[in-house]
Formats: sequence, structure tokens, C-alpha cells
Amino acid sequence: MTPFLALSLSPDFQGSEQSARLLGRVPRSFKRLGFDLVHQFSLGPTMLLYMAAPRDGQLHQTHEKNFCLLATGPSLNIDSGARADAAALLSLWSSEGRRALDRIAPPFGGCIGSRQTESINLLTDSCGLAHLYLWEGESYSAASSSCLLLAHFVNAELDTQSLGIHGRVGNYLGEGTPFLGIRKLERRRTCRLQAGKMLFEQDSLDRAPREQDSTRERLIEEGVAVLTRSVQACLKAYSDVSLELSGGLDSRLILAAIPPDLRRGRRAFTLGVPDSPDVAIAKRLAREQRLNHEVIDLSPLADLSPEETLTLIRSSSLASDHCANPFSRGVLDWVNARIERVPRFSGQNGEFARGFYYAGQPDAPSVTKELVESLARWRICVNQAVDLAVFREPERSHVTEDVLSQLKRMLGSYGAPWLDSTDEFYLEGRMQRWVGLDYSSACPPRNIQAPFFHPGFITWARSVPPALKGGGKIASEVIARLDPGLARIPLDTGFSPHDLLARAPWVRARKQVEFLRKGARKIWQRATGLGRAPVGAETLFDNLLRGGGGFGDLIPRLARLDWINPQWLESVRAGRRRPDWVTAGFLLNLEWILEFREDESGD
Repeated sequence: MTPFLALSLSPDFQGSEQSARLLGRVPRSFKRLGFDLVHQFSLGPTMLLYMAAPRDGQLHQTHEKNFCLLATGPSLNIDSGARADAAALLSLWSSEGRRALDRIAPPFGGCIGSRQTESINLLTDSCGLAHLYLWEGESYSAASSSCLLLAHFVNAELDTQSLGIHGRVGNYLGEGTPFLGIRKLERRRTCRLQAGKMLFEQDSLDRAPREQDSTRERLIEEGVAVLTRSVQACLKAYSDVSLELSGGLDSRLILAAIPPDLRRGRRAFTLGVPDSPDVAIAKRLAREQRLNHEVIDLSPLADLSPEETLTLIRSSSLASDHCANPFSRGVLDWVNARIERVPRFSGQNGEFARGFYYAGQPDAPSVTKELVESLARWRICVNQAVDLAVFREPERSHVTEDVLSQLKRMLGSYGAPWLDSTDEFYLEGRMQRWVGLDYSSACPPRNIQAPFFHPGFITWARSVPPALKGGGKIASEVIARLDPGLARIPLDTGFSPHDLLARAPWVRARKQVEFLRKGARKIWQRATGLGRAPVGAETLFDNLLRGGGGFGDLIPRLARLDWINPQWLESVRAGRRRPDWVTAGFLLNLEWILEFREDESGD
């Protein structure tokens, strides 16, 4: 997002010598992030906004000196299909207040300033995808689109508990950030900065009771209507929107909702190596639907030198405030540099309607301690979990306890049966903090159209009982209604959506084999501690280790931290241990955070 910093000073603090020194830190903090301070808005002596250069449609100011900043760039009005830039959001906010937030498609985030009340309202989308960060002190409060910028400005210390949770889960949870006192603005919450204080308003999460008399047919029809409406709104606002095309169900759903006459010639792209099954299926789809298809071949990633790799992953990590794994994020940035900058359909969050965590889980009536611990062991703390040996005892035990405590709190807070609670955690814990971070760091210049985050889709998916979500049944039904031909083309699993709906014995047998295969892989991952890496991430890690120095040379500052295991660090420096790509990415982020917090003078 476009970096900004909003400051609200208490009346007693404003105009003091201390406040003058505080304001003197602003340009230094922007410079530390690599940006020149371009704009400054004053809504009065106690309310200030600083920002880097905005793009078209991001900033709107009225004659009354009120303003709106869309830090993520323009979005769309779901109801009208009109583009929603800063001027449109300010108009909606002025007429409807917080109700306007459900009209604007995620992801979006920014702030609205009022000169009359000398205040700034911080806004994020209904799913909390746009990451905005808050800090409140005794004499002033501050907010920013960058937790790094905010941490440098307020000189925040590291939050070791939050870092430990991130290390085992793969992303931060709840309001967590790497820094003490700095928290993320949560979904469906607004924050007003005024007179040095923060005032919050919270909407309900609108989890209405599931209608018991909803038939399968009615749910399918509603799903078709919801998806069609969302996709067509995106097409109306951005007629040239392209498609991230894979061999999976989610991109197939979006493709099926695009009218056939609007598919021909539409840009689509697929990531992977040319001989992969995913690419082969995407090519078939593109050929039959006459899409303008491009395969982004990831093989050339292996040709990057260690120096080029380090430059790429470091830049990618900085763009996400050192909060995302630099290897997986580096792959995405390498790909995005090779794709034309046009609006893009994203299939993220399609699994909210498919039961992401359902495999092997009982349909229990409530959340229990045993269910949470099992889910953590087998699903949550696997693919993106760092090696626990990195932490010194007793921190190692504390990290495990902190993760389980946070998971129990979140899953138990939904007041829903077990499987429904895992869906809500998928949306809040994984999508908001993992995918949302990617969207936040990519927008702008990327314009992301994500129909599976639209409020209508979320509401519909919540209305579908787990028995219809699991195994992709309801999603396959929706595809079959929208385009029966697309439903007969195989997915990357080897099954077609039509197969997933069939009740023939051979289909059930194949599904059971696939379930056992996935289960065996999870057991292997649990036993070895080696999760499945995103395509290209391990390639970048291998590139980095081809350099002349060892990995230990890249993390010299970590020896200062009393919660990192010194014996583990020494074994890496001596070449006796090779970290996995997840652990290496976590440690590099930590190293770069420590470096960032140092002032230009080195103190």
C-alpha cells in the first residue's frame, strides 16, 4: 500500500518541545522505508497526515479540506459495478457511514479525514485484508499502512510472543505484529484518531443462524446468483480484468461465471513448470475457451545468482514489512514483474465454501481443547512452521503454549460447531493475515478483483452446511449449473467437478485412495517436520546457499537475541546444520527487522 502516517496529538502535547522533536522523526522514518515524504495534510493543530506520492484515484480532497486516501488504490462498488476510487468512497462514507464498507469490494483500506471534527477515521474492508496498523501512547496516537514505518517512528520493541506464533503458524494472528504496542486494525472495525486518542467501533460479524429448511437446490441457485453477481460487477468496473488460471476449482468457478462471449481473448496466466499437470489442465481450459493464455515458466528462477536472489527476496520482504516469508513472496514478485499490469481475478478464499480444514475432522457440536490441539499438529503448524530448535529453552515451550492458547481463543470465540469454527478461522486467521498481507503489499500497482471475499459470497458460504461444502460438492454443483462443459474437464486432482458429484462406486473408491494419499503425506510431513513448499520457494533458497559464504553470515544480529538458541546458530555458521526454507525465511526477516530498527547512525 502507499505508505502513510496519521498522527493525533493531545491538546496539551501539541506545540510542546517534545512534539516538535516527534514531528522531526517523520521524514526520517519515511526515508528508512525508502520513500520521500511528499504530502502533508493538517486538519488542525492536533491532527496530521503524512504520505508518499499517491497514484491516480487514491487521494481526494474537498473544498472543505476533508480528504480520503485509498492506500490500496481504487476498488469497486459491488452493488453498482462502478469503480470506487477515493472520491467515491468519501461520498459513500458521507452519506452512509460505516454501512458503506460492505458496498466496497475487498481488498481496500485507507483513511478519511474531517477538518470539522479534527479527526481521521481508519478504514479496512469487511474481511480485514488491507493491513492498517495502530499505536496509542499517553500524549499522541498514530496509525500507518506500514508496521515497519510505525515501529521506527515510535521506536517500538520486538514482540517475542507474537514473533513466536508467527514462526509456528506462518503468519501473525489476531491483532499481532512483530512489535510491542503496534496492532493491526481488525476486520469490521473502524478506528477514529482524535485529540491524541483512539476511539473504536465494532460491527457484528453477521453470522446469522443457518436456515434449516434451505434445500440443496435452493443453496445451489443462491450460489450461482451470488457468484454471477460478483463476477459481473468486476467485469463491469474493469472490462479488461485478467484471470489467474490454475487446474483447481476456484479459478474454474470464476471462469464459469464469466459469460462465454466475454471469455474469448481474455488474458489469463498460469504459474508453474511447463510439464506440470496444473499447467496442462490450464492450457486445455484456455484452448477450449479461447483465452489469451500465458504460462509463466518458473524454471528460470534457478538461473538467478545468489546475489540476484538475495536482492529479490530482501526487496520482497521489505514490501511486506518483513512479515511474509521472503522466498515464497519473492516468487510472487518475480512473477508479477513479468505480467502486464491489468486488473486481475484472484481465486483466493474459494475454499471458504469448500471446508479447507475438514479433511479428517469430526462433525463435532462444539470446539474442544483436544480438537484444537489436533488441528494445530496436523494442519496449522506444518507447512509454514519453523524448526522449534531455533528457540532457546524455555522459549521453545512458551512458543508452543502461546500458539495453542491463541488458537483456542480464536476458534472458541465464534460460538459455532467445530467445522463451522474452522471455516471462520480460515477466513480470519489464514486469509486475513496471510493473503491479506500479500494483497496489501501488492496494491497498488496491482488491481486485485477477489469475488470470493465479497460479502455476498461470504454470507452464502456460511449458509451452506458442512456436508455440502466438504469434498467440493457445492462448488462443483455451481460450476455444473453455470457451464456443464467446464464441469466435465478434469481438475488437478484428476477428478472433474462432475466426478465429485457422481455416486458411482468407482468414483467413491478413487476418492478414498486420494484421501489416503493426502493423509499419508500429512503423516510424513508431521514426522519429518518438512512441509510442502510453494512452487519456486525452495529454488530461491537453494540459489541463496550457492553463494560463497554460509547462511549464518546473513544473520549476524540474531546472536543478540536471548530467546534464539545460540547452539543452533553456531551449528548453522559452522556448516553442520542446514535450515529448511521456512526457518531460513523467518530468520532473515528477523535479521532485517533488527537492521531496520537501527538508526542511520547505527544506534
